Amino acid sequence: MNLSISIDTWVCLCSIFIVFIFCSIIVFRYRNSEKLVANRRMVEFFPSLVSTLGVLGTFWGITKGLMAFDTTDLDRSIPDLLDGLKTAFFTSLAGMVGSMILSAFISRKQDEKDGGVSDINQAAGEITKAVKAMSDANAGGFRQSAPTPAPAPVSDAGDGFMNIPDGIDEELPFN
Repeated sequence: MNLSISIDTWVCLCSIFIVFIFCSIIVFRYRNSEKLVANRRMVEFFPSLVSTLGVLGTFWGITKGLMAFDTTDLDRSIPDLLDGLKTAFFTSLAGMVGSMILSAFISRKQDEKDGGVSDINQAAGEITKAVKAMSDANAGGFRQSAPTPAPAPVSDAGDGFMNIPDGIDEELPFN
């Protein structure tokens, strides 16, 4: 069993680890300030960044393995292919595990700061308050004013023509 890891794999794993540590430090540093909540979108991007680096390492490992693969000399190219697949699998695992840990850490720190209320719950609460305030304001206005009576309906359409003054055709400009 060969447990050696290539330099490429170490570079990819170290890159993922450095980004993971950097993001964790930022979240830990601002955990008690308003910056964590104010920069919520950026902070919630951190796990995606770590997993994206894992996927990038995966593609790098597969590409490296396939570039070294020679169909005419399988005995010599299989170890290089497997070395590339090691890079692919290790970076995938590192990216996924790092993303899961960072997501849990960020969620816990944000819940400590905002009491576990998500953006959508907060927005729904604000909308409910605004609608209630508008409803209360409008209800008070309707109670104070008396309704206006509707105009009396015309009983016969012919009655309207009886009231046309004589000589109206002389006042029209197109005659």
